[in-house]
Amino acid sequence: MITFKGPYHISQLGNLGLNGKRGVYIWGFAFRFQEEQCHSPVDLNKENILSNIGDREIVFPDDIKFIPYYVGQGDLYNRINNHSNFRTGSSAKYTRFSMLYMNNFFTGNGFPIYNTRKNRVNNVITFHKAKHGRLGYYNSRLVLSSIYPGMTPLGKANHWPIYKQCFHGTPLPDTLDFLRRKCNNFFFCYAETDSSIDLKDAEASTFWALKGLTISKIKENYNQIPVYGSANCLNLFRYPSPAPCTISSPTVFPGNY
Repeated sequence: MITFKGPYHISQLGNLGLNGKRGVYIWGFAFRFQEEQCHSPVDLNKENILSNIGDREIVFPDDIKFIPYYVGQGDLYNRINNHSNFRTGSSAKYTRFSMLYMNNFFTGNGFPIYNTRKNRVNNVITFHKAKHGRLGYYNSRLVLSSIYPGMTPLGKANHWPIYKQCFHGTPLPDTLDFLRRKCNNFFFCYAETDSSIDLKDAEASTFWALKGLTISKIKENYNQIPVYGSANCLNLFRYPSPAPCTISSPTVFPGNY
């Protein structure tokens, strides 16, 4: 069993004693809701909801919810810290949706699940073409050329980071970096695990236990581990936890709200 704590703001990361601790984490963003509909990201530079939080879990006002975007595993402090800088390392290759589509993504409707299926790129292109404007960036030469016709992506093999890409001389819009740097909007939950738990099994179990979809790559076949959350992140998960899931699992999630 793994139990998540959080959410926490990225500014709290150094207060939680996670250096050298292994486990699974979820990061994402705080969005405002109106009439039960995901409406807009919260600009933490303008709204003072983080004063004197120390190492306590964030308790949002009723109209704000933490929405997961990514599930990962490993050294909790290093991985979360690295992921919060979207212009360097592996984070520069994470999928970016348009800001308009971000509100819809969290329902989990239609985005291809990222596992070992070889037709992933074709699925993503089909997903984008079905409703133009969903994607702003994807780490693939073929997908980038589909999103931006006539663009010559810069990179090689499986390395087409967003900071190298321009279209008609203009850098590609970076939704994730905008939320992190311009809005100070980056939150996470985590679950520590001991060495008896396979981290990739825990990661896949978390992916399927969440109500909404994330962009994460997951293990295709795994041993299910029960996933729970503390009172402040309990609403992220669907209960009871789903039966063990493989590649044939349903790809439409009920959404986070």
